[in-house]
Amino acid sequence: MAKEKLIENAKITKKIWEDLKDNGLKTKFKKNFHVRPTDIGITLVSTHPSKPMNGNENVKIRRKANYYFDEDFIKKCANLKFKEKDWKDIGINGKTKKIESYLQAWLINVINNCENKYDKELSELKKALNLENKNIYFIGSELILQEDDTKGGQKPDIVIHDGNGTVYFLELKTSKGYLREDGKTPHEQVQEYIDTYGNDEQYKELLLNYPMVENLKEINECKGFVVKGDKNIKEIYYDKDEDIIRIPEQ
Repeated sequence: MAKEKLIENAKITKKIWEDLKDNGLKTKFKKNFHVRPTDIGITLVSTHPSKPMNGNENVKIRRKANYYFDEDFIKKCANLKFKEKDWKDIGINGKTKKIESYLQAWLINVINNCENKYDKELSELKKALNLENKNIYFIGSELILQEDDTKGGQKPDIVIHDGNGTVYFLELKTSKGYLREDGKTPHEQVQEYIDTYGNDEQYKELLLNYPMVENLKEINECKGFVVKGDKNIKEIYYDKDEDIIRIPEQ
């Protein structure tokens, strides 16, 4: 039941987003935020460097509430001044402590490339993905579809697509943390995502109806990459020897 409710909430949120005709407002929102459907509503997720990957899990889409995903709420987020009181106004509190969160938020911002702020980094990333002559589009973060969110751990850090039917799972690792608690390597984790979701029709339905996703009409293939932060580099590149994409650690 949880899966069906999550997909239904994704569809509702997608319609709210698509009904919003102000593309400038959408771009301002995407510059620092995205949403993550749940079985009870949506989570608002920040990619702003002061609160990377911090979120508000209590945003409603079916009924008016303190945090209700409509044009007014989107405007409030898009025009946020990023003072502590402003964060509290949209239900985001606390501080980020994980290095991976800074890395994840930065990479999402590179992929979205709002206002062409990350042209150089996006070009490097596309080259590393062997997608130099294609566009790439952000779908979501921590994108899971299981009855028990903690069982199995199939939660890709970032999911993107190339506009031609191929979805990519990106598994992020920092210079400090590489193995999962169960001992699985990052490459094994990526393969786990592909094996779990590659032929899962419900997961494909979720991706196709994910809020804010652009130019995703069909899914024909799933691939994946390990992405590792590195303090000693200045640009994004594919490391053939280790079969990973290296990015500057934020």
